[in-house]
Amino acid sequence: MSMKKGQLKKAFNAPRLHVPHIDEIFSYTHPISGAKLLMGHMHKPVTTANGTTYDAPFVVAWVPPGRVNITQFSLYKHASVALKGYTRLRSHAHGPGPHSAFARDFQCATVYGWEARILDRGTPQLDDEAIENMIWRVADDFNMAAPAVKVDINPKLKHPSSFYVPDKHRIRMRDRGLSHVLHEVAHAIDMTINDNQWSAHGPSFVRTLLVLAERYQGFDQATLEKSARKAGIQIADLSDLKNLKPRAA
Repeated sequence: MSMKKGQLKKAFNAPRLHVPHIDEIFSYTHPISGAKLLMGHMHKPVTTANGTTYDAPFVVAWVPPGRVNITQFSLYKHASVALKGYTRLRSHAHGPGPHSAFARDFQCATVYGWEARILDRGTPQLDDEAIENMIWRVADDFNMAAPAVKVDINPKLKHPSSFYVPDKHRIRMRDRGLSHVLHEVAHAIDMTINDNQWSAHGPSFVRTLLVLAERYQGFDQATLEKSARKAGIQIADLSDLKNLKPRAA
């Protein structure tokens, strides 16, 4: 018990940096997680957890989406050394680490609200066979036919009404709307093809959803993207998702 208290006290007392106080020099937004890799300069002293004080240090850090305070960062006395640290992290293909701050579903409510206004309106209702056929069709189009995506259709499911189970590669459906089916398949594609280990409704998921809405619902992707960005939703560029390539229609 005392160890847990000690760990909690250490976490609570960890040094924090207020991101708006950092003068940005370079930055890069990770297309899948939405996290921002930042190199910047502080104009006041900063003391680390081990008591070392840096006067006006250079900072390199991954900033979780929507956060203004960070506790995980590296400090440098010289810009040239900081740039090497920034470049090393920038070249790391897997983006930020597995810290829970990067997995926070930061735009879930916004995405749901936008979908309800745009994608769900007038969406056709599907019977069991049509739901299974649609999921299998999308899985085949995006090279997820092996291993096959499993489908459970259960009208008695409670909240959440439909969801994707990544460790079982299984979609469980209660809703019968085409847009809801595509939403869950988008999760399967995003986690398996885009390798999204972070926010469930992050930028790569939204791009995947737009691709599916255009291909299977007949929406114009550029129009959808403009609408979603206007709603404040982060969207990955298609060029950054190298494996999101459906077979020719």
